[in-house]
Amino acid sequence: MTMPTFADGSLVHQGDLNLLSTGINNLSSIVTGAPAPRNFVPHASVKQTITQQVPQLQDVLINFDVAESNPDTMWVPSVANTITIRTAGSYEVDAQFPLQTAASDIYMFLLVNGTSTSVNNVGGEDHKPGFNTNDGQILHANAFFPSLAVGSVIYMSVFHTAGSTIPTVVGRTCARLNIRRMGP
Repeated sequence: MTMPTFADGSLVHQGDLNLLSTGINNLSSIVTGAPAPRNFVPHASVKQTITQQVPQLQDVLINFDVAESNPDTMWVPSVANTITIRTAGSYEVDAQFPLQTAASDIYMFLLVNGTSTSVNNVGGEDHKPGFNTNDGQILHANAFFPSLAVGSVIYMSVFHTAGSTIPTVVGRTCARLNIRRMGP
């Protein structure tokens, strides 16, 4: 990795600034064999506040638009459906997804390093018709990853059989993805 350089009066871009934290970790790893010490635990908490249409019978990656906490810059708005690991280690991921229907099968998947639900699925939950017929259903999934490398990518995907396109639920109850580093 080439560290960015800055000259007096030059315009600084977000991508260059994001490389600084990764570059410091890489340099520290080369010199000491360990990532640079930090005053925070790497984590991110993102949510969806803008409705997204979910067509039936299609795997759809959920886009997030608000970071409630993101000190390790794992989530960036320009790639709204991904969480990218910046510090290697073990992680716990917690996800919730509400969909305003109860008359169909609904599936939520946590995916790592790819978007195929048959290949990259590492956890999730499903809902069968009739479970919560008044308000739809909130799906919840939790997964523990004993070893995620720098650059690993986490996605949330949903699939349903409602018979038509359904909008995601936003507001107090909305799609959320939380990730927290648990250790080396």
